[in-house]
Amino acid sequence: MINHKTLPLFIGFALMLMLGLLHLSATFFYLYWVYWWFDWLMHFLAGFAGGFVAYWFFMRSGLFLQRRIFSVFVVVLIVGVAWEFFEYFNGITDSHEGYALDVTVDLILDSAGAILAGFIAKRISSNG
Repeated sequence: MINHKTLPLFIGFALMLMLGLLHLSATFFYLYWVYWWFDWLMHFLAGFAGGFVAYWFFMRSGLFLQRRIFSVFVVVLIVGVAWEFFEYFNGITDSHEGYALDVTVDLILDSAGAILAGFIAKRISSNG
């Protein structure tokens, strides 16, 4: 049953489903190459989706009660850094002179999505 305590989890999963469908479409239609900003959208959406799921986890577990949004930020940032390593070591990204800037922007967008999700999830889960 969906209630105000489980809503962040369901929102996170719905956003992850949307993220997956967008990624499949982007790969098929070359959207990452046609639209320079599409990668930015995907990183923000990934941080946003992950932020909802992480917030639900911390809320459910009772961990980090006073610093839950910061904890969501840290978890999503760790996942974002791991993703950047995955991309680099598997040759998914072009490693050229702008690579450091690309990674920095990607991590900022992941983090921004996570922080926004944390604030929204906090509001949703406290309005029960």
